[in-house]
Amino acid sequence: MDWDKIRNNFPALREVTYLNTASTGLLCTKAIDAAKKFLNERKYGGAKWPEWYNTIDKELRNKVARLLNCSITEIGFVPNTSMGINMIAHSIKWRKNGNIVTMDLEFPTNLFPWQVVARINSLEIRYARNRNGYIPIEEFEAKVDEDTRAIVVSWVEFANGFVNDLEALSKIARKYGAYLIVDGIQGVGAIPLDLGRSEISVLICGFQKWLLGTGGGFIYANKKILDELEVCYAGWLADVRPFDFSFREFRPVRSAKRYELGTPSFIDFQIANVSMDMILRLGMERIYERNRRLINYLRERLSELRDIEIVTPEESTSSILMIKHKGHKDIIRELLERKVVVSCREGGIRISPYFYNNEEDIDILIENLKKILVE
Repeated sequence: MDWDKIRNNFPALREVTYLNTASTGLLCTKAIDAAKKFLNERKYGGAKWPEWYNTIDKELRNKVARLLNCSITEIGFVPNTSMGINMIAHSIKWRKNGNIVTMDLEFPTNLFPWQVVARINSLEIRYARNRNGYIPIEEFEAKVDEDTRAIVVSWVEFANGFVNDLEALSKIARKYGAYLIVDGIQGVGAIPLDLGRSEISVLICGFQKWLLGTGGGFIYANKKILDELEVCYAGWLADVRPFDFSFREFRPVRSAKRYELGTPSFIDFQIANVSMDMILRLGMERIYERNRRLINYLRERLSELRDIEIVTPEESTSSILMIKHKGHKDIIRELLERKVVVSCREGGIRISPYFYNNEEDIDILIENLKKILVE
């Protein structure tokens, strides 16, 4: 694989050293062209509405299903991860005296909605507590019981890159008859996932990070549990006859398309459709192998620095690495002034290389860190 040639598809890399995909992925040239094409068409109104919708309904849905090895009927598109999580949280048929098990490393998107449904439905929330950024599976086992209705986790934790063991969690969920609800935004596109072999109940993901889009997202709803969920939201596109505008009773479509309520943000999904072409063409195994080489090289170079602590667990398989230094905010600001882009998260510096990065990007980061730490 000629990674340098692939890198040339991302014009931003000619101007900045970008190691921040966990925040927002870069746009490739074809994605930028797709956005321009859409805007040029959109200035004439909605004449191409059917064509735009077909791109989402047929092409993009098929590509997401191929990436995750699931049925197209299990994929529904939503405006963003937050909306998708809220829709699922309010669709579960909660039981009296039930509980939700989640953890203390979650991003607010995958925390606040569950706190709200717990308050509305008088549920208990139980938090698995991390041990130095790592949550052993035993911590979940101690929290889950027969009254647990949902186990809620991020596949990859946003700050330190800790990867939850979805296979082990799915076994616990099945044992107690609970749903396993996964926020997949920090893993999908960076780590291979085969939903055809998993027992995940629901996975929600946005396109703007490792899938290299600008917005929009999707819900994967396992066909085994779809009909167990309440239909709490309705819209014309979610009906079995979406283009019948007559006065009638709403009947939700018998697929995850029931979460697609109304006119989507076409430009976001047009961009996602093009970006998914690149992801699928490269293949998740190649992308993952490339990511692992970059992360390992990053760990190796960071070991040269004094007063820097790597807090991401050694066994993590994600593309996120977090380091700590008492002056992290000043360091991030200095790096940005030198056109090196990373993030501030949880009192540390989050570095997240992707396949379009190379060893030289990491060398630039390390050399700048050395200079900043000396100053």
